Amino acid sequence: MRQQGLITPALLDDGRWSHLDTHRRARACHLRRLRTHGLIEKIPHSNRYRVTDHGLADAMFLSIVHDRLLPTGLAELHTQFPTPIRTAARNYQHIIDTLTYTTGFAA
Repeated sequence: MRQQGLITPALLDDGRWSHLDTHRRARACHLRRLRTHGLIEKIPHSNRYRVTDHGLADAMFLSIVHDRLLPTGLAELHTQFPTPIRTAARNYQHIIDTLTYTTGFAA
């Protein structure tokens, strides 16, 4: 007797359930990357994860960068006056354009 709620290979073959398999693989890959970088750890004997101290510190740092530095930097990119960030962005764009031209990639 077949259990209800199980996704079997036969159900995946007809295409109706293939999106579930894709999402499951993507989630597993994402969790594996977070574990590899030490941002999360698996809770033993469960399907749950917890954020590590290192992961929490990284999340707090990225939140601060997002909230404080990014808006200021983006505002400086759109001023009419030359700023160090505008100059760096222009130089960076020039280097990328030169690299794509010399390697033959379309920009």
